[in-house]
Amino acid sequence: FSVACTGSRPVSDRGFRNRVRRVIARNYAPEYSITCDVLLVVPKLDEWAGVQRAFGATFDSPDQELPSGNAIYRIHVSGLHATPHAEDAEQLDAAILVVDDQGNSPIARATSEALEALDPPLAFLIGTAAGKPGTASVGSVVLSVGIHDITESRREGGRTRYRPRYLEAPGKIRREAGNFQMQNYTNDKLQRFLEAEDDGGALIGEEPATVSMEHLASGASLVVDPIALEEIWDVDDRIRAYDMDSSGFAEEAQRRDGLMWLVVRGISDYGSPE
Repeated sequence: FSVACTGSRPVSDRGFRNRVRRVIARNYAPEYSITCDVLLVVPKLDEWAGVQRAFGATFDSPDQELPSGNAIYRIHVSGLHATPHAEDAEQLDAAILVVDDQGNSPIARATSEALEALDPPLAFLIGTAAGKPGTASVGSVVLSVGIHDITESRREGGRTRYRPRYLEAPGKIRREAGNFQMQNYTNDKLQRFLEAEDDGGALIGEEPATVSMEHLASGASLVVDPIALEEIWDVDDRIRAYDMDSSGFAEEAQRRDGLMWLVVRGISDYGSPE
């Protein structure tokens, strides 16, 4: 308990319980260490390949399977301000949930199961999304201010009329993400990364890539029709990207008191058949 209570920042009751559980599990019963510091939810296998490349690691087999069969992979990562190879470097236990399915319903079920099993204080949904032309270029990274759930709609006058429901990321993590973006992940840094990783122009669009805090829309359908996408962009002028997973993740994350969560999307296309 004395080890669990060390640290300069006060923690909530839930944070205290998690810290105690981790200390006990790591020191006395490592085989039961099933909690984590951060959960990364990855919907698709191509996105999972990108995650492995980003971490510079290859995962041969899952470290854990949830009752549904969804795979959990574990990795230890250094905290942002840790000194490399320092003995006192902050190490975070990251659990990566690979769902291998797309859509708000399967992502919601998988997220709920993982949150219940792992009880993390922080969770991210990461992957790709379609960008709004002229505002979110291919290669850009969008950090979610909030998610406009457009699952419900009606057809009227030859148009789809959406009934959006807004899910806002916690204010604390929005501020932290904004500070991180400005200090550690600038537009120039992203552009240099894309140029270094580029393979025949596949990663770089005509417009410069940016990193920004934006609004996302999330619905039930894969949309490759420019007219249908215009109807989505018309829901709210602030929307910069569209996917099929974010609102399911966000809804389940909001159910858990005190959980910090954020959606991070890379713009892979504009939702066109090309």
